[in-house]
Amino acid sequence: MLGFPFDEYLIGVLGLAALAVLLLKIDWTPGRYKVMFHEGPDVGIKTKMSTGWLTIADGEIKISGPEPLSRSLASVRSVGLFRLHGLGRMVRITHDNGTLFVTVVRFCIAGQFASVDFFKTGKLVALIRPSMPAV
Repeated sequence: MLGFPFDEYLIGVLGLAALAVLLLKIDWTPGRYKVMFHEGPDVGIKTKMSTGWLTIADGEIKISGPEPLSRSLASVRSVGLFRLHGLGRMVRITHDNGTLFVTVVRFCIAGQFASVDFFKTGKLVALIRPSMPAV
């Protein structure tokens, strides 16, 4: 032994490098959310969801990605926040043409497994509710 804890130093350096890589992969654009979404009457554990990037601009909720989606804020009737099977937060957006379910994620694998960002999902609801038309 040389008197220097090389193994502990190496583990610390590798941990910081892994953290840096994760931080570089995060999209820091304000007002843009990485989401999983489903448009339909209900959602459950076995529902296959699509992924995309949600923005709210020009009076519309826009989701860009492999299956782009756009809904007018004027057509939104209600916005609700609920816990899907007690696992994570999900937003239920009821509009004139149906229901849109959205959750903000940190990452997702094949639309089946995701790490839900609990606090950003709450912020998304707080952003949509004031934009809704008064009934």
